[in-house]
Amino acid sequence: MRTSSIHSLSDHGFKTVWHNGVMLSTSRYRKLVLLFGCVVANIIVAFYAIPTLLVLTGLRGDDAVQLSDDEWPQQSTPVVFDDAALTLRTGGEDRTGYRWRHDDMMYGYVLEPPDAAEGRYCDSRSILISVCSAVENIDRRKAIRSTWGDSELLAAVGARLVFVVARTDPTRSPPGIERLVVAEHRRQGDVVQADFVDNYVNLTAKTVVALRWATRACPRVRYVMKSDDDVYVNVTALTRRLEQERTTQISTFGVDEDSANSFIIGQVVDSARPVRDRRSKWYMSTSIYPAAFYPPYTSGTGYVLGASVVHRLVTLLDAKSGITRPFWLEDVFVTGMLAASLPDVRLVHDARFNFRPTQRVHWRRNRHPQSLVGGQTSNSQDDEACAYRDAITVHDLTPSELVGLWKRLRLLQPLASHCADIDLKLEEQDDDDEGLYDDISAPQ
Repeated sequence: MRTSSIHSLSDHGFKTVWHNGVMLSTSRYRKLVLLFGCVVANIIVAFYAIPTLLVLTGLRGDDAVQLSDDEWPQQSTPVVFDDAALTLRTGGEDRTGYRWRHDDMMYGYVLEPPDAAEGRYCDSRSILISVCSAVENIDRRKAIRSTWGDSELLAAVGARLVFVVARTDPTRSPPGIERLVVAEHRRQGDVVQADFVDNYVNLTAKTVVALRWATRACPRVRYVMKSDDDVYVNVTALTRRLEQERTTQISTFGVDEDSANSFIIGQVVDSARPVRDRRSKWYMSTSIYPAAFYPPYTSGTGYVLGASVVHRLVTLLDAKSGITRPFWLEDVFVTGMLAASLPDVRLVHDARFNFRPTQRVHWRRNRHPQSLVGGQTSNSQDDEACAYRDAITVHDLTPSELVGLWKRLRLLQPLASHCADIDLKLEEQDDDDEGLYDDISAPQ
């Protein structure tokens, strides 16, 4: 008969513990407690890890539905370019194998400027610059407004700026971002917020929203530029280059005034190979994209479309409304695959888009024998001023770098005014295939 719950057995050198009528040694009791603690810890970790993994793959339970084996699409849609057929999966499947409910990518707007619905956002302006921005990048948008995106500067060259963002992700975005974005919208009046979660694999959806919104809010502009929020845009050089290209299209190709804007201009990337390394950020499986090369496309850091091209692309997207997230590399999809379906639309390469100041630049120009500023100037400053005079976009800038570049270019502007007509020749880069995608910033 048990007289107490614990007995000391000094002659055996250990203690016993009675638990629910069972006698256990202290050592075994501790092991059971440890095992129970491990089980509880694993349950807790799994509870928090599963939502995190869904976010990392760009999926959320309220936005996606897993496909069963018999629900995989049985047909595919051909996209034709350069007389070669490309087959993409359809039926709402993205690169992770999930079906998304918004199959036609026709999202509503949570926020937009008040004069957008009447089509008056760009009254008397010739170009709309749509900057695709991550919703939490308030500091980047502020830096743009204080530099090249200043409203008075843009108005002087006939341009208008808008930022396109999406909804915050509660599991990833810092707290309070949604409230700050609403305040930014009310204060600045230049923010469009689309009704989908902002993440990296939604870049195509964000660009499509920007194009759709442009046709609705600015139906009379001549050009629409798509850019990112880490890019400096030389709006004076931009507008000058667009008018030059318009004149060239008329004189060289013999097109009429209405067709003179049927082009997409930017840094054209040709013969880029899909990245097949699963460890890469830009991995593309052969099941999604089987071809050996991407079609020619313009770098998504900054390109300009004629207004007629924008309207026709939107019409094309409407016709292909059964395709869900057809391709998550937005520049390849919009300016490569979709644009190739419009045979009269020309891709125009210009090295002054995505200008890289670290590249060696060769200039042929006439130097003035007299000094330019205060009787003293260095050749390096002189060359830098002339280089940036015609550079249209510079990519991969932090907010502080953008402000610093802006201030420096303002100081160098007197030097640039003395530059003769120049012929810019950037050295060809021998990049590896993955390096071609360094221009894709995440998330936008």
